[in-house]
Amino acid sequence: MASKLIWSNFLVVILFVFFIAILCGVVMLFLFSKTKKDCPICVCPVNKVVEAVVLPGKTRDNAVLNDPLYPPLNRSANDVPIPPLPRNRNTDSYRLVGYLIDQSDKNDSWKIFAMEKYKGGRSQFYVTPTNKDIDMKVFLTNDIIIGRDKFIDLYSMPDKVSIQHPMFAKGTYDVVQLPMSDFSTNYI
Repeated sequence: MASKLIWSNFLVVILFVFFIAILCGVVMLFLFSKTKKDCPICVCPVNKVVEAVVLPGKTRDNAVLNDPLYPPLNRSANDVPIPPLPRNRNTDSYRLVGYLIDQSDKNDSWKIFAMEKYKGGRSQFYVTPTNKDIDMKVFLTNDIIIGRDKFIDLYSMPDKVSIQHPMFAKGTYDVVQLPMSDFSTNYI
């Protein structure tokens, strides 16, 4: 009689463990079925994994523009390389490099974006208003800049500039450059 009681208790314990294992399997199946569309191995979506691995420069630039806790830094000349693109494309992408601020009206300010055409060579610049309600883009070409200080190179931008364009005031704008990345911090 004692052996039958031990076997019945043993059988109840085995059934209980089996029930718990099945319950855990159902819960795991439910959790992983939601992430199967994105990535069957990890919980993070595939697009974010690819962007972080393949395009580190683009991810960093998006953090500078959209993450309020990420410091406003420009890329340095030795920064994280962007994967090579086809020959007919540039090897850089536009990124925030500074601001234009009117000396007479501090509310008249613009974000400066730049892209290197060639590594260490000429760059292309454009500005957008800091006011997010206004959606426009003005390229800073040599024909609209008054004076000899022009936007030519990403690493030697002028300190002050006058612009002859209908969207800009007649005065002088201060050019405030973003500091370059510091490799001693975690922000690159």
